[in-house]
Amino acid sequence: MKNQVTELGAYRMLVEQAHDLISAHTTDDRTVFLYASNAFQRVLGISTEDLLGVQLIHLVHPDDAGRVTEALPPALLCNQVTQVVVYRLRHQQQEFTVESSFRVVPTKLVAITRVGGPGVAILP
Repeated sequence: MKNQVTELGAYRMLVEQAHDLISAHTTDDRTVFLYASNAFQRVLGISTEDLLGVQLIHLVHPDDAGRVTEALPPALLCNQVTQVVVYRLRHQQQEFTVESSFRVVPTKLVAITRVGGPGVAILP
């Protein structure tokens, strides 16, 4: 995780203190967590260390899993910023109350979840 944080450079402090859930994932079909911001602990009750190596789909609501699974391969293949895919994430207590989204940016899958307000935040 420290390597991923180092890559954040000048934005490191902002990302680590953000209330939004910010994560980076592998761009293969497994979409494993490479980095998860500190907000995951506050919002989902899951430590960032526990998320590393976990597949994103394991936290997605079962009703949303199909949409996420369908959207990932074409998004990852195009290697450019893609459409937003909205889905719900599982809290550690098994409640599906957090809405999230992802965008693929060249070479990385980035997921950002807006906390405390309607809608989702996305990367430009």
